[in-house]
Amino acid sequence: MNLISLKELCDFVEIPFEKGSYEYKLYSGLRHDKFRHDKEAKKQLYGNRKHGANYYSQIKTKLKAKLVNSFYYAKITVQNKAQEQYHQAHKLFCIAEELMSRRKINAGASLMKESLKVSRSLGITSIATLSAQRLAFFYGTLGNNPKAFLKYKKIFSNLSERARIENELRLAYVETSSFFNNRWGGGEEISEIANRHLTQLSHPLVFEDVKLCQIYYNIKVIGLQAQSKWEQVVDTCNEAIKAIIKANPKTPFQILATFKIMAASSYIQLQKYPDADETITNALFQDVNVINRQVLNFYFLISKLNQLDLISARSIYDKAQRSLQGMPEKIIENWRIAWAFYAFLASEPVKVGKLMNEVPLYSKDKEGSNFAILIAQLLNYLKEGKKGVVIDKMDSLNRYKRRYLKKDPRGAAFVALLSCLSKGNFNREKVEMLSAPHLEKLKAEHSISDIELVRYELLWEKVLELLDQKRLSCCFL
Repeated sequence: MNLISLKELCDFVEIPFEKGSYEYKLYSGLRHDKFRHDKEAKKQLYGNRKHGANYYSQIKTKLKAKLVNSFYYAKITVQNKAQEQYHQAHKLFCIAEELMSRRKINAGASLMKESLKVSRSLGITSIATLSAQRLAFFYGTLGNNPKAFLKYKKIFSNLSERARIENELRLAYVETSSFFNNRWGGGEEISEIANRHLTQLSHPLVFEDVKLCQIYYNIKVIGLQAQSKWEQVVDTCNEAIKAIIKANPKTPFQILATFKIMAASSYIQLQKYPDADETITNALFQDVNVINRQVLNFYFLISKLNQLDLISARSIYDKAQRSLQGMPEKIIENWRIAWAFYAFLASEPVKVGKLMNEVPLYSKDKEGSNFAILIAQLLNYLKEGKKGVVIDKMDSLNRYKRRYLKKDPRGAAFVALLSCLSKGNFNREKVEMLSAPHLEKLKAEHSISDIELVRYELLWEKVLELLDQKRLSCCFL
């Protein structure tokens, strides 16, 4: 097992060690991110000792064995109640399975019934199906109980059909979302994939079950998002919420929150900002988890930026920062990129040069968010009056345009607008004259991509304002 895998296991399982032992030092070091690779860990633990590599290999093997053997008995680190419930259901099944395989049939069957009950109540179909199967096997053989056998056989049959549909839906969702998120295909291709799956999986059971209904509509939404059919995305989100509530009127709002988020995002794409604000505000008053709350607030910020309501935008940003710690890295990076655009629009200071280092995940997304980062950098350098840096960045941005923006006409048009800055020697009249055709192209293209956090037309207006400021004019002479 490599060090990264061992660290993940250490993060997940909390067990006591004798302090001062090499096992403890390795375990503690991994949990506290003291080691980046095996050489570093070996060096810190054993220095230059003879046979240090062998000792280190042995201690890694021992630590892995202890973690694995303690997995179902140690304290498990979980992030939310759903994870805790899944772990408990899985633990029940595994212990029952172990007991039954060792012919401790009474205890095993008793725990297997509990596993079935708990997993069904939590909607964990995979464990429930296996539990029902084991009970049917047991009562048909060693248990010698025909009534119980027929009972659990029927439960297994019903769960198996549901599990089959769920598995097919999940695979369909993985395929559709992977093509969409990783840009494996164009809009029409992704839409065709989604529609094919929806046709094949439109089973009555789907609309009777909250989880299946949720997956089904997620696939449908992605197919529409891929073709920028934002009005239809909003309608489908509302349709999904109604279908889920019909399947279970007591469905917690947390399950519906995803569709509220997608509806709000679509309203922003449609430039229906008051509708986006209302959707987000209503959702924030409901019981949503911390991650969805952050996502909702992020779209709230984007909506306010596009309305140039910078006071509200700053207030939303400040409140969100208090609970960002511990969030997934992509969420944190989204906020950092959005802050860079706020800083440009509000003329506030930002450490432009450090932006790439602060968003390492999105910096690698060459056909996506990396473009937003490059734009934010260039605009803030312009705001600071750094003509030479802007010209240098513009050269690299033009190369980026030729390589990555073939499927983003608005992005390409905005780069063409920015190119007019140096061509017009940063003189507003010359720049406006040179940029007029490119501005027309930008305005004619209505399909806004998800990386256009602030509409390029608004950013361009701010750029022209900067060219009028005396401070910048002096810098650009």
